[in-house]
Amino acid sequence: MIPILANADFFHLINVSAGYEDNLLRGLDDLHRRSFNFLNLDYSFGQSYLLGLNNIISVSAGLNAARYLDYSGLVNVGFSASALRQHKFGFGPYVPRLNFTLDFHYAEFDKKARTTVF
Repeated sequence: MIPILANADFFHLINVSAGYEDNLLRGLDDLHRRSFNFLNLDYSFGQSYLLGLNNIISVSAGLNAARYLDYSGLVNVGFSASALRQHKFGFGPYVPRLNFTLDFHYAEFDKKARTTVF
């Protein structure tokens, strides 16, 4: 167990983005198409363990929040968790890798989204 802890790497990432979506509601005709501007904030963090020269285990979690500027009923927050087991078939950045990933994502939307008239 000590060699695993000696090779552990902690990581975190903060991402702030803004964007535009042409058809958020996925309407099939012009009557139901709506475009939206949004702000998105993501924070993720985790730990990677080097089990040997070619094997990595990584666990991570994250928080997410999105705010749509044009309509208040679409605000959402969420969290995620994931685990990764990776095996590299050789050395260097371009060798094949085999990944096994387990992901969990949850999002909570503002309850006004169902009753808001767009």
